[in-house]
Amino acid sequence: MALLGLALLAGGVAGLLAYRGDARYDRLRASGIAVDGTITSVEPNGRGSELVFYRYAVGGRDYLGEVAGSIDLKQGQRITVVADRDDPSDATVVGQLAQSRVAYTATCLLAFGAVYVAAVGAAEVWRNLPHKTT
Repeated sequence: MALLGLALLAGGVAGLLAYRGDARYDRLRASGIAVDGTITSVEPNGRGSELVFYRYAVGGRDYLGEVAGSIDLKQGQRITVVADRDDPSDATVVGQLAQSRVAYTATCLLAFGAVYVAAVGAAEVWRNLPHKTT
């Protein structure tokens, strides 16, 4: 039962983080301004994905941004960035990076579910084994 609680807690935290990120992405897509951007670097973040750094300009002013993702982007590649009209420093990359966040969350939830199923199965096997009594 403790494993079930931990799995549900971890799944809930992952879902909450994904929702929070997706709500921001949805807000920027709905009311932000789309501008051209350029990938300045792509670096591993040590968690199976990458940190993507990018540059964009709004109203003649340059901005830098970063986003986590696990897709095939290269330094110098052109991208589309959506920035908040009132605060252009609040921005994200359109397209594949946002989709990779959803895929990452789904993978995490699937992994938590697999751990739960394996734990319940192992407990059931253990319960059905003959045990010596002294």
